Amino acid sequence: MSESRVELIAQRDALIEQLQGEWGTKRSFVVPLYDALALTKLITLGMGGVMIATAAIAIVANLVLGNDMSRVTIPSLLLIMAGSIAGVGSAAFVLFFIAFVGSGQFKPIRVEYTILCVSGQKLSEVSLCHLTHYWTPHDEESDRADRRACLRPMWVGHWRERWDLDRYWLYPVRIRPCGYEKGHQLVELLDQIASVNDELAKLEL
Repeated sequence: MSESRVELIAQRDALIEQLQGEWGTKRSFVVPLYDALALTKLITLGMGGVMIATAAIAIVANLVLGNDMSRVTIPSLLLIMAGSIAGVGSAAFVLFFIAFVGSGQFKPIRVEYTILCVSGQKLSEVSLCHLTHYWTPHDEESDRADRRACLRPMWVGHWRERWDLDRYWLYPVRIRPCGYEKGHQLVELLDQIASVNDELAKLEL
């Protein structure tokens, strides 16, 4: 075993040691708030598009049929549409926010030796010895047996910051730093472990 490999394994073991134990959660309203806003925006935009298209078709159809449109003005029509969209959007936002707050809270993450898992969540185990930034060719059975995972950062630095421990043979383990007491330290250590494992994988080529 080369000296560089020994050093890398020692570095990885030291990082894994810092992860040992339970990483507690904290109640967060940031993610539910912005998730609700994002979904509400999609719904209101879709609803607005449908209402505009429907109004345009109705106006054209009435004009073709020769119906009296003198009592319908564009400003009044736009005002009704805006009020409807605002009302539906507000109600949707409140409902989505309540639903996300109720169902979107995080579960503690536990690290025992080299295995990371989500407390109370079956089949969430990930081997920190096989955590990398890039997939290496393995078959599904070996990936499952070795609990391999790929660290995939998404929206880093964004208000919806999210990191996935992606396992193509099973659902990803999702980590949102704002939901944990030391969430950014958690993902920083995982990022460093994945980097060391990337270097170890290069030595095996």
